Amino acid sequence: MIPVLLTIFGIHRPKLLPAGFQFADPAFVEAVEFESREENPLVLRGEYLKHPAAKGSVIVCHGVGANRSDISAIVELVYESEYNVLTFDFRGHGESDGHTITYGTRERRDVLGAYDYLLSHPDTDPNKFYALGVSMGGSALILALPEMPLVQAAIVDSSFADLNLMVHHQLKYFPEWIRVGMVSLTRLVGWMETGADLTAMCPLDFICEINCPVTIIHGQADHIVPFEQSELLKANCKHLKDYYAPEDVDHIGTAMLQPWKYQ
Repeated sequence: MIPVLLTIFGIHRPKLLPAGFQFADPAFVEAVEFESREENPLVLRGEYLKHPAAKGSVIVCHGVGANRSDISAIVELVYESEYNVLTFDFRGHGESDGHTITYGTRERRDVLGAYDYLLSHPDTDPNKFYALGVSMGGSALILALPEMPLVQAAIVDSSFADLNLMVHHQLKYFPEWIRVGMVSLTRLVGWMETGADLTAMCPLDFICEINCPVTIIHGQADHIVPFEQSELLKANCKHLKDYYAPEDVDHIGTAMLQPWKYQ
């Protein structure tokens, strides 16, 4: 029963409304709407931060159960490095449409919608186009990047490689035979709630299809997404630019403790 309840809660989390970006001049911040890239699109809402001396444009993707302003520290780092920033709420989060979370399976369509929107923006130079994602946002970005050919480089931080392995890890104190049954039950409940197999699209299988340089960041003290997940991504990444795994850093903690790694 506990895995079932945890799965349902993980799929239907309460929406937390974004609080805005206090560091940015309101004159350079624009509320935006765009659609996910799919047959029956959802409306996604976010903010576009225009930098007066921009040397490129960046999509920034938040994690599960959060919203765009929860990663304000990361958005600020990117913006202060002189980039335009598009950040948005995933489906089922913040101000965007939808009420279910699929841990990247459908959120990749949101990333593709953000890509289409930013590519059409008059400020965007397609030769200076980048993307960054944290936690689930990084995993969704990995799933989407093979269909984002103009992205010049990407950063993923504290992201999972394989959701099946994640569930096994969360149930690590149970005997193996119980874990296998619980994982199957969790997948069934996830399908019943969302109509999608939450483990069907695995970032580990997609990262090898990415053609731009990828930087992977993951704190070794991460208590949410095991550090070993990033090692799997690293092993499968054909265009790894940098791999940074600081000790004593928790989930998405690098931006606060060692911000220069984002710059």
